[in-house]
Amino acid sequence: MRGGLNVTAVERHHSNCGIIHNRVIAFDREIKVIHAPDTYLIDYPGTYDAVILYDSLREMPFPREMLMHFRCFLKPGGIFAFGAESIVAAGGSVPFPWGLRLDGAALAGIREFGRAAFAVQEDFFVDLMKELGFAANKVPLPGVSTCAVWIAKPE
Repeated sequence: MRGGLNVTAVERHHSNCGIIHNRVIAFDREIKVIHAPDTYLIDYPGTYDAVILYDSLREMPFPREMLMHFRCFLKPGGIFAFGAESIVAAGGSVPFPWGLRLDGAALAGIREFGRAAFAVQEDFFVDLMKELGFAANKVPLPGVSTCAVWIAKPE
């Protein structure tokens, strides 16, 4: 929005819609915020230069289907950007390509909130994006060793 982009945000949790809107108007900008409990099922007209997912994959039991659906919203040459996603190294908190996270924070979330968290191994994620026609690259964030942004551009 600071770059003059027209942005539509799709948020799964209703309580976050107001937070997103208020953060954007604090910068004297406009944003359209759509509440969609099952974000991968949303049917919103239009195409975009980018689909940006932030902390979304952890709640999606079917990432391939979600990404295939969101691909329909991209203009030719459009990109995917992923931030704060549960994309982990092989052998980490997910001992298989895609599935439930088994780390302490995820298990505590199940116990306290009754909500499972999913994660995907890096190799599986890169292969999945390739299958969908995108080259995914990890972009480390300087000074933040536990987080990276992933950019997936059409091949």
